[in-house]
Amino acid sequence: MHIDLARGKCRFSAVELSEVDIISIDGGSGCIYAGAVKMVVEKPFDFLEKVARWERSARVGKVPSATKPGQGPICLTAPGMG
Repeated sequence: MHIDLARGKCRFSAVELSEVDIISIDGGSGCIYAGAVKMVVEKPFDFLEKVARWERSARVGKVPSATKPGQGPICLTAPGMG
C-alpha cells in the first residue's frame, strides 16, 4: 500500500482509491476491499445456548450476594441474552 497525502490517494497494487472512496476491512482476516461489502452477522447459537445452560446450572439454589453493603445483586449476563 502506498499513501499519497498530498493528492488524498492511496494505491493497493493496481487499484488507486481517493480519500472519499469507501473501503471495507475484514476484521478477522485483515483483508481490505474496495467498496462496501455486504456484512453477514452470524450468531453462534449452539455456543450461546451452552453458556446459557452453564449460567442456569450455576444459579440453581444460589442467591447472588451484594459485593458492597447496600448494593444489590450484579447482573452477570449481557442485556438480551435471556
